[in-house]
Formats: sequence, structure tokens, C-alpha cells
Amino acid sequence: MAVLRKSALVHSSIFFRVKLVRLWLKGCLLPNLTPEFDGLPELSDLYVHYSSTLKPHLNSGQLDTLGALISGSPSLRKLDVTIDPDVPGLMLKISAPRLRHMVIESWSADWMVEFQSQLPFISSAKLRLPVSRYIQEGGSKLVHILQSISRVQRLELHDASQLDNFQDMMPIKIPVTFEKLQYFSTNVDLGCAPHIAFVVHLLRSCPNIRDIEIKVDT
Repeated sequence: MAVLRKSALVHSSIFFRVKLVRLWLKGCLLPNLTPEFDGLPELSDLYVHYSSTLKPHLNSGQLDTLGALISGSPSLRKLDVTIDPDVPGLMLKISAPRLRHMVIESWSADWMVEFQSQLPFISSAKLRLPVSRYIQEGGSKLVHILQSISRVQRLELHDASQLDNFQDMMPIKIPVTFEKLQYFSTNVDLGCAPHIAFVVHLLRSCPNIRDIEIKVDT
């Protein structure tokens, strides 16, 4: 296991520790990948925390490196990515078909996530994403996320958005059935009808749900 905290730049040698099983990065920047990078075949747990102190250095290249690290870890079972507030909005593309447990907590309302593979083995997922912004853009990206995690048994989906104007938002339907979902937790803004409709549609897609926890935003 490698644990790195508040290191401005992780040394590229980290990519050649082929027997690395767990990697914990907090307040660190990943180096650019080299052509010799063949992945981390035994990495099963990856934790990354992008703190607000990294704001001047975060760019699309950093997220591309993280995405390549994830896709280059075929044994990855657990992924935990946390983004502090005020970190600039970027897109993280995730391809990890053997993932079982996932936490994506974005406290920055501009962050977006895209799944480039289905997650057929996913058991639990905790996602804090700009749900209202996804809906405002038409909802297709949000639907794709839900389709990717449709086999999940435990889902926490929280909205990191803080929108004041909902005029352009339209209710979206969810063409996904969560057959295995038993626990669902979310937050709802009572002033946003499309957001409420989204939660209702999602619950209708969960025929075997047992426990529901909803926090009302005021």
C-alpha cells in the first residue's frame, strides 16, 4: 500500500510499482504518463482527494491521467474520488468494468463524470454530482450514468448543484430498471419540480427497494 499526502507532484516511479494493491493520494498531483506505463495490474483500491489548494494546477490533463490510471488498473474493485469546493469544473472519464464499490464526491458544482464502461459488478455507489446541471442540459449524461450503475444494490445520489433559476430545466424519464437496488438515499429541493420528478421516476424504477432516505433541502 502507498499513502501520499500533500505532495505537490507524485513521482512517476509510482506507475511502475506493478504489485501495488492500494494507493491513497490526498492533495497530490499525478505526473504525466510515460509511454512505458503498462498499468497497475494488481491495484484493487484507489483513493484520490483533490483539495482546493491544488486549484491552480488542476486541468484536463490531470483528469486524463487519473482516467488512464483507473482504466489501466484491471483489478480495481474500489474507487474513491473526492473533490473539494472551488476546484475548477472538469470532466473525469471512468472505465473500470470490475468495480464493486465507488464513491465520487464532488463538492464543486461544475465537476462532471462520464462512465465509459458498464459496471456489471457494482454493489454500492455514493455519488455527489451536479444533478440539477445534468438535468438542465437535457439529462442524457445523467441517464447514461444511471445505466452504467443499474446493477447497484446500494445507491446514494446527492445533488452538488446550487441553481437559483430552474426555468430551463425539463423533467427527464429514466429508461433504466434497478432490479437489485435495495437502499436509496438522496436529497431533494422542494423548489425544483424537475428535480422532484426525477427522484419519483427513479424510485418507480426500483421494484425491489427496501429502504429509502430522502433529505429535503430548504
